[in-house]
Amino acid sequence: MPWCPVCKEEYKDGITVCPECSTALVASLEEAEKSDYQDLIAFTDEALVKKFTEYLQYSKIDAKYRSDKETREYIISVLKKDVSKAKKHFAAFYSVETANALSRNQ
Repeated sequence: MPWCPVCKEEYKDGITVCPECSTALVASLEEAEKSDYQDLIAFTDEALVKKFTEYLQYSKIDAKYRSDKETREYIISVLKKDVSKAKKHFAAFYSVETANALSRNQ
């Protein structure tokens, strides 16, 4: 049965793309664990996750997000080679979002 390399979920035969994150499915969990993606950060606010994911993609970093139904979080994953760069982008993104939130509350 196929597995999603990002979400680590198993799907029925015949499904080729993960319905959660649109990633191509792989044949086995072992293959899924060899994924090139690594979880970067989790948020509970889906709008914020979408915004940061779009920011990463605009910055030429391949980023995806998925929902974890157990924790009710949205988890952003990036290619392992981009983790360091994505963390730096998050620091800048967080600074701007915090400043914007503060200015709205004044």
